Amino acid sequence: MGKRIVTGVLWAIYLVAVIIFGGWPYWITVGGLMLIGTHEIQSVFKSANYRIVEWPGFVISALLVPAMLWKGAMGMLIVFCLGFVVALAWQVFHMEDTMGDLTGTAFGLFYPAMPLGFLALLMRFEPEPMGKIMVILVLACTFIGDTFAYFAGRAFGRHKLCPKVSPKKTVEGFIGGFAGSILAGIATALVVEHLFHVPVSMLYFVLTGILCGIAGPLGDLSASVIKRKLGVKDFGNFLPGHGGIIDRFDGVLFTAPMTWMLWTLFLGA
Repeated sequence: MGKRIVTGVLWAIYLVAVIIFGGWPYWITVGGLMLIGTHEIQSVFKSANYRIVEWPGFVISALLVPAMLWKGAMGMLIVFCLGFVVALAWQVFHMEDTMGDLTGTAFGLFYPAMPLGFLALLMRFEPEPMGKIMVILVLACTFIGDTFAYFAGRAFGRHKLCPKVSPKKTVEGFIGGFAGSILAGIATALVVEHLFHVPVSMLYFVLTGILCGIAGPLGDLSASVIKRKLGVKDFGNFLPGHGGIIDRFDGVLFTAPMTWMLWTLFLGA
């Protein structure tokens, strides 16, 4: 537990610092998360004896941030479409494929790089400093909700939420996490408005908290399904006490794209 807390605190300080500083430190951090996450998902598929094509996933992860800085969401779509076509063609002509191999290759392309890419798209929100606020909002709602879920589950957990996928998760923990995400949204709005004097919509921030309170646990459970199917405990050991990048950001893989869609498509941001 001590190692987990120390790692979590140091990682939180680092993330807040690069978000506030912005610029290339942030873009390099997001790109690094994509590359490490891609390595993790490919490694667990290889450990389960799937024959996957690795290099397109790393090329996509390396090109994704520059493509989004160039063309935004369209740049991301272009990179992924080209990468998918190239990887599929390479695997078809160079290996004796099974559907499992193709699935592993596809995961190496899209998961977690594409969802993490939305952290870059959120940072592009205007006017300044709206992008930084959006990234902090998503991470706060996700990680604080996860923390509330952990302690609520330990204190009050009685009813299993999804025992076949994650036996330790409880309905009470989910409710605690859901409440924590909403409180994080409210707290972020208050801090931004009163401490940094940037006017924001409390309603939008509460809606984001509600969305993250639902999407975050779904991302966590989805990662648990993958690990269970592939027979691994963690995706990696990059973060001591937490596992790999995917283990720590599994909720963000759902909350970041869902928040971007909420604000872009429905809230007119």
